[in-house]
Amino acid sequence: MMSTTGSKGVELGCIHGVPIQLQYSCFILVGIEVLAVMWQYNEPLFTLLMFILYGPVLLGTILIVSIRGRCNEIQIARALTFECLVL
Repeated sequence: MMSTTGSKGVELGCIHGVPIQLQYSCFILVGIEVLAVMWQYNEPLFTLLMFILYGPVLLGTILIVSIRGRCNEIQIARALTFECLVL
């Protein structure tokens, strides 16, 4: 699998040839959010709700950004290839 240079994370696999890597910062953000909710509200059920809410939201955001970035790379590569063929 292809990984981003200098970044560390957990490889989740590929979606249509686009490698998906979950950065460790995602885990840190979810942890900070859960700790902040625990500190402010001190309600275990509300903390669990925030964990269930923020985990998938961050994961979905990562998936969308990864796939969109890959699609942009493909479009740029096609445009450059077309320019080389025309010249």
